[in-house]
Amino acid sequence: MASHLKPTIVDSTQTTKMTKRSPPNGLHALVIGGGVTGLTTAWELNDRGYRVTVVAERYASKHNRITSQIAGALWEWPPAVCGKHTDEISLDKSKRWCMMTFHRFARMAADPEVSKATGIRMRIANFFFGNPIESCPQQTKKMHEIAANVPGFRHDAAIINELGVAPGYGVVDCYQHLSPICDTDQYMQYLFDMLSKREGVTLTHGRISGDLLQQEAELLKQYNADFIVNASGLAARELASDDTVYPLRGALVRVINDGSRFPRITQAMSVSLDGREGAQDMVFIVPRNDNTLILGGLVEPRETNLNLTLDNYAPLRQMYERNLAFYPDLRKAIIDPEYPFAVGLRPFRQKNVRVEREDRVAASRIIHSYGQGGSGFTLSFGCAFDVGEIADQIAREIRPHRAAHDWSAPHQSSQYSGHGRISRL
Repeated sequence: MASHLKPTIVDSTQTTKMTKRSPPNGLHALVIGGGVTGLTTAWELNDRGYRVTVVAERYASKHNRITSQIAGALWEWPPAVCGKHTDEISLDKSKRWCMMTFHRFARMAADPEVSKATGIRMRIANFFFGNPIESCPQQTKKMHEIAANVPGFRHDAAIINELGVAPGYGVVDCYQHLSPICDTDQYMQYLFDMLSKREGVTLTHGRISGDLLQQEAELLKQYNADFIVNASGLAARELASDDTVYPLRGALVRVINDGSRFPRITQAMSVSLDGREGAQDMVFIVPRNDNTLILGGLVEPRETNLNLTLDNYAPLRQMYERNLAFYPDLRKAIIDPEYPFAVGLRPFRQKNVRVEREDRVAASRIIHSYGQGGSGFTLSFGCAFDVGEIADQIAREIRPHRAAHDWSAPHQSSQYSGHGRISRL
């Protein structure tokens, strides 16, 4: 699948000119994983001048969808509505990562051609609560962080009636902000097509099994690579010998949102899990594209059966009815006959997101990026940036007299807005 054609769209929305002062460094990265984390990382590394080979069992396809295509793909300030972080250090990193991604997606959405090509759009996202937000210190802190960092913030309980939420549902408070929303089928295909045309990028099919550390030298030799990036999602349980990685099953019901049976919904609406162990009270209503609405969601640890329907699985039926009870207009909706249900396994990790160099031995050339859970899209460019920084450190070790790259970067004022080249497309 390797190609020597140069990309056509990649830099078409560049609003801040970035200068790459050194030529491609010639070093070669092996990226394991063809989901949003792996392909975004490949993009980042190639932008830094690395040659990249991606190895994955499957890539995005409408006939056999991968986890990244099934994702809700609503950008959210962490922790996301489908669950919370348990590690404050990881949570703080995720806030920086999510804002780096926000700015990248916002630039895509701002250019009509690129927005059409990628399926990235900016929408208003509304978050509803069963108690006043100020009654919960954690939610209050999160709201204040969003207000300080995310455009379009508004905290007003009047939003509940403005949007037509059922009066008796039980929500009493709400805030909203602008949020990138991704048509996952379209975006994942865009990533694949764009990378396959890039000079220095090879996309291959294959399966790598076993602990990467035990076969590091062999893999580097086999692929003629200088370092390895493990972006394998749930497979990291095996590839990183990390038994804290586990699946968190989610499910979406897809309904037609073309405006023919009820006014087209153009804003996202969600009610977070209440935090009780085993609770399934989330509401998740997101416009996937101009004609499709997704309704979620389930949060089921260590469940792996993907053959779920409204008829054979009561919790999915309850989830669907919960969304209808929250927003009564949805009772008029027709379930998409071609693609009614999307069921997938979020790759969670008990210790939360891992973006770091392999630490079981000194000087390993393995970089891990996994455990993003239900936030793969939200964190994608931020995690990729940090992988790139680690890759550059490895490059300096390999070639100590030559920096991997030298970028001039604009100043970013927000605490969580990140830095460096993330202000490109």
